[in-house]
Amino acid sequence: MQMVRINAAGIEGVEGFLVAVEVGRSEPTTGSGRTTVVGLPDAAVREAIDRVLPALFASHLLARPGDFIVVNLAPADRRKEGPAFDLAIALGLAATVDANALTMPGDTLFCAELALDGTLRPVRGALACALAARAAGLTRVVCAPANAPEAAVVTGITVHAPATLAELVAALREGWQRLPAVTARPHDEPGGVDAPDLADVRGQEHAKRALAIVAAGGHNLLRL
Repeated sequence: MQMVRINAAGIEGVEGFLVAVEVGRSEPTTGSGRTTVVGLPDAAVREAIDRVLPALFASHLLARPGDFIVVNLAPADRRKEGPAFDLAIALGLAATVDANALTMPGDTLFCAELALDGTLRPVRGALACALAARAAGLTRVVCAPANAPEAAVVTGITVHAPATLAELVAALREGWQRLPAVTARPHDEPGGVDAPDLADVRGQEHAKRALAIVAAGGHNLLRL
């Protein structure tokens, strides 16, 4: 069995955490193979293989289906949700094919959903993923173009945003210079506006927490 390990990230609440995507592939001796995804995946993660395989075929990175494929998402005791693992799983499978001549960088986190044609789609939590990458000592994040401005806000992280899986694979083979790094957009200065700040309120911790949750989630609030 050929095995590859790639960095991705999961989201728990509003925090990101590093996930090691371990992909193993072997050719069946008889009959057809099967695919197994382990590591507390939700339905969207288990469905990833049905998005990843067509994307690999469309990008000419996989010649045939029917192999035994095992995808392990570590740590196994934390819930993995959403389609953000698509890109890491796809690259792991592509790297197990010798003809693709791919080596996965250990300093890079991959975070994107894949369309069936290999286009990278945005996912939620790009900022949290970039923060998790920096906390783990990684130096690079690859995400969808729509997520790039959000991830680029994190200092100390280089962000690349290929449009397609094929474009990313070309950069992995030939060098990151094929993908210009995305820079953060400058923030608008407040212009000296003296707005109320919850930090100025002494005490009332429960009330301040309620206001923060309401603002973060876009909920309604009834004050009595």
